Parts: sequence; structure tokens; C-alpha cells
Amino acid sequence: MTKKTHWILLLMLMLAYEHCLALSPTPTVRFNVLLAEQGLTIGAVQTIYQDSKGFIWLGGPDGLARYDGYSFEIFRYDPAFPESISSGGVWDILEDRKGNLWIATDGGLNRFVPGKNQFVHYQNQPANTNSLASNITRSLAEDADGNLWIG
Repeated sequence: MTKKTHWILLLMLMLAYEHCLALSPTPTVRFNVLLAEQGLTIGAVQTIYQDSKGFIWLGGPDGLARYDGYSFEIFRYDPAFPESISSGGVWDILEDRKGNLWIATDGGLNRFVPGKNQFVHYQNQPANTNSLASNITRSLAEDADGNLWIG
């Protein structure tokens, strides 16, 4: 192979490489700023979780928000509505392997009931040693056996 042929092949390889780079898809990253104007009214966000259905859940000092990609649904403590979330202070969110959504709050542990948009409360009962040790729950985890751990 002559020196001239060598340079022509090298030039062709370089042009082919540049052509491949120009045709490769460039990922587009897009960020949306979500504020109170868009319906996010739970205060400073303390926890974020994406469930298996794709919903984004955000917890803060003033409640829980579910974002479907278009709008927010806000869940707040309401003493007149016993099935509301048990506290405004939301610290952690976890979906277990069975699909149950658990929320750690300042008012105990909550399990979300999706079809009704209601919550089941689990709270400290001093006479019951099997109840929560405290109503102030901060963190959630599920172990390999499917046990829920509450911190």
C-alpha cells in the first residue's frame, strides 16, 4: 500500500466516523420547574418517590403531593376527615413489593388506598406493644423478606 493510498483511507475513515457521529441521536434532557403556580403547595420538599405506575410523590411539611406529569393532587391532614393523611409533615415514601404505598409522617405511618384516595393510619398505642414505638416516623425500608422497617 502506497503512502498516498494510506492517507486516502485514513481520510475516508475520519469522514465516515464524523458522519456516524452526526447521525447518532443526541439525548435531550429537559427540566421543568414546578412551583406553587403549578399546584405544588406542600412547602419545602423533604422526600421524592416515583411509584411503579409512574406517579411522582413529593412529601413536605404541609402534606403530600402526587404528580402525574401534568398536574398535582395534594393530600393534607384534615381532622374533619378521618381518612385523610395523619399529619402534614411527610418524611419518607416507599412502595412495597405488593404495591402498597407507605408514607412516614409526624403523625404515624400511613398506607395509601389508591381507589379511594384515602389513608389507613398506623399509630402508637401505648397499651399495645405490637404498635409503633412512636408516631414520629422518619424513614421506611423493606427487607429481602418483604418486612417493612420503620425508623
